[in-house]
Amino acid sequence: IFRVRHHDAVARVELARDEMLRALDPAVNAALVSGIKAAGYQFVALDLQGYRLGSLNEPIRLQPV
Repeated sequence: IFRVRHHDAVARVELARDEMLRALDPAVNAALVSGIKAAGYQFVALDLQGYRLGSLNEPIRLQPV
């Protein structure tokens, strides 16, 4: 499971925690970076918190109505 978040020139990659070590393997890492940069990003960042549902909404503090 993974997701890529768009932050202007930065692609933030969210991976399942059990896939993070695999992403750091030199061959896998090179393929990820190459593919993401080919999509137009200048920088590739790995989110160390990993993939989690609802992470985009974390900064939003909902107030009761």
